[in-house]
Amino acid sequence: RQALQRTQELLDLARDVGRLGVWERDLRSLHGRWDRRMYEFWGLDPDAPAPHFDIAAQQIVEADQAALREVFDASLLRPGIYAHRYRVRRPDGGITHLHSQWAVKPGADGRPERVVGIMIDDSEVVALERAQLELRSRTMLAESIAGLVVWRYDLRTGLVDFNAEGWAALGMAPREGGVTTDEARAAIHPDDRPAFAAAAEAALRGETPDLE
Repeated sequence: RQALQRTQELLDLARDVGRLGVWERDLRSLHGRWDRRMYEFWGLDPDAPAPHFDIAAQQIVEADQAALREVFDASLLRPGIYAHRYRVRRPDGGITHLHSQWAVKPGADGRPERVVGIMIDDSEVVALERAQLELRSRTMLAESIAGLVVWRYDLRTGLVDFNAEGWAALGMAPREGGVTTDEARAAIHPDDRPAFAAAAEAALRGETPDLE
């Protein structure tokens, strides 16, 4: 009983902290059970019975329905582990981004009998990714308008990478991963190389370089 209680506590923690829902369905009828988090993902009343698969699928964003159905139907043919990502439209109009993972379990005869799975709410991750992409787009636009050169030195590889303006200023074709410091230094006017080297060394020491 104590071991079961500890396992339940860990599962509850995973559900709360990890935004994780647990579900189960009979393979033949597609009726099943949901935990409370699943109802939150769909925006449904937790006191109502878990909706049939076909009913729940109606809330999946239309563009995602066909792909999910294809993967799910194929998974029912043989036991195994499966996964798919899709979006659900809640009754309030909001969108939940879900990463569903499930296992098709065999019965006594070895044939697929039931499906058990988890769902992870990826909505926050998706929102952060979109925010980062938007910020990056704005930054690139500002760099382009102002003609700012941005560079990054990878201490592990010893390579220097530049933004588009940097490659153009050096008169070099962009190279994935960057170029060596010797190659970058060769593109600098000989009169400016000592000052550049001193500034780079100061930056690596954590100091503010003087580039007057």
